[in-house]
Amino acid sequence: MRPPTLGVDVFRKAYGFDDTFAFLDSDIDSGVTDKLNYLSDFMLENGYISKAIDVDSFVDKSYYEKLKTSEQ
Repeated sequence: MRPPTLGVDVFRKAYGFDDTFAFLDSDIDSGVTDKLNYLSDFMLENGYISKAIDVDSFVDKSYYEKLKTSEQ
């Protein structure tokens, strides 16, 4: 399994100078959960944890969803 990559555009957005904090993205999308699943698999395979983490039950998007609907 290949580790997920950020890509050049995301790297520039995250590490470029921006004093408005526009680079902060609070969206929890499939890219975020894919990275967390990859991290869980990596830690399990290397003996850092004894069982896989259920990312879907670990990540709580309810606050974000409420915030998103209140902005509309």
